[in-house]
Amino acid sequence: MIPESPSLRISEKWTPLLLLGVSAMFLSEALIWNVANFSLVLAKGPVRALLSLLLGTAMYVAMLVVMTDVVHRFKVRDLTGLVLLGSIYGLLLEGIFPGTIFFPAGLGFNFFGIWTTNLLFPALSWHALIDFSFALWIFRVLLKGGLRLSEKGFSLKEAKWLGLFCFYWFIWTCAKWLTARMPGGIPPGLQFFILLYPAAVIGLLAMIVLKMKSASAPEKILTWRSGPLFWGFILFFAVLKFFSLPNNPAFFFLLFLIAAYFLLFLAYAKWGRGSVPENSIYGEAFPVTGDFSAVKYLKIVLFILFAYALFKFLALSPAFFKLSRLAAVLLAASMALFAAVFPFLAVYRTLRGFLSKRQVMDRGLEDRQK
Repeated sequence: MIPESPSLRISEKWTPLLLLGVSAMFLSEALIWNVANFSLVLAKGPVRALLSLLLGTAMYVAMLVVMTDVVHRFKVRDLTGLVLLGSIYGLLLEGIFPGTIFFPAGLGFNFFGIWTTNLLFPALSWHALIDFSFALWIFRVLLKGGLRLSEKGFSLKEAKWLGLFCFYWFIWTCAKWLTARMPGGIPPGLQFFILLYPAAVIGLLAMIVLKMKSASAPEKILTWRSGPLFWGFILFFAVLKFFSLPNNPAFFFLLFLIAAYFLLFLAYAKWGRGSVPENSIYGEAFPVTGDFSAVKYLKIVLFILFAYALFKFLALSPAFFKLSRLAAVLLAASMALFAAVFPFLAVYRTLRGFLSKRQVMDRGLEDRQK
């Protein structure tokens, strides 16, 4: 047997993580149509737009790599653990890179220099649930063949789920916070780009990863060599954000929140889980058993384009437009409510697990004394 080349081993380790990071960028930015700033960059020329895309990709890949490393080290696979780490990911993302939690937005109030509206949505809700927890879950499903990308046929059940996904994607174009920043609407060319660019990049990476049948999850994602590189990238932007803020103490409150969520995660990981699983949700994605059919993937992309165009046509009706806007508001409000309640739920599960394990230890001690 010919020994595996080091370059192949490197590609098998990092290409899946690149796919995960790009998928998170799509779920974080494109799915909610956070395109107002990119539209301004695009107006300055294609070179600026390309640099913005590359920087955004590097940002999301770095964030997903460091947080997936924590997921993998602590063997996290349950929703509570994922959302706790996803909350830290959201705080880092919204606090360090765009810094939206430090600036006023609509409803809410200023709490130690941080605006509660942007803190609850999207930092502690959308990011924690969608582009972190859901991204890791769908990554595992993809690599295990659960998305049926190897089957060229297209079932009615798949069409229903894709239709629901397209409606979920569409409603955010009607959200008031988007239309307020882009009164003329999203330019058709930009809409077409947002629909097709992620599909092309994610499709290409998925095809490559699904051919890596010999790939396996490493024992540790970050080593003593790669760890400082990724964490240094994030730290660099953290320092820039600290010195650019007019209210520096607000940054320390952000660090306090990150530390609080991490301590809660450590407590939950030790006491809140019934037992430590054999593997993390990332590790469970390997070995790769799924396959890729370009024909099936093309059908999915064309279906999404058709469904999106249909919803855009229906939105010409004021009633459907208002219904879509209401759906976006209700979803955002429900996510913000979840973000406010979730820490208490995590504390409850941690205390319940601690007391349960304490009772088991006490019973064991009594049995030994007898």
